[in-house]
Amino acid sequence: WNMESWTPLVQDRELVPWLVKIPNLSKEEKRQRKITTAQINKLEDLWKQNPDAILGDLEKPGVDDEPDQVLACYEDGYHYQNVFGPLVKLEADYDQEMKEALSEDNVQLRWKTSEVNQRVFAIFLFSAAQTESLRMTIG
Repeated sequence: WNMESWTPLVQDRELVPWLVKIPNLSKEEKRQRKITTAQINKLEDLWKQNPDAILGDLEKPGVDDEPDQVLACYEDGYHYQNVFGPLVKLEADYDQEMKEALSEDNVQLRWKTSEVNQRVFAIFLFSAAQTESLRMTIG
């Protein structure tokens, strides 16, 4: 290698043009839009349910609905139920998603009976990628 033929990749605090082309600002400005941190967080939550979601999906009705605030005092039982009902449903949906995320697919199960004391054993076969961080619970 000839060290004299080397040239720097950064000139005037910019990457050299032959390495990275200078963007067409008018074209890029058309594509850009301002987005808040709250919108980013909501979009990331939406991606958990729909990986193909885009920023425009946040504006659809029903996506951004927040439950009513919990109050210290309620008018009657119906008011209490209307406030806490959606909260209980949200918590149940979240718990179900967490349980489904813990499930494993492509598990092989083999039953074996002991010859000595006639006990029945279950033998689970997991893929190599799953066994690295596997914890099993009964239930």
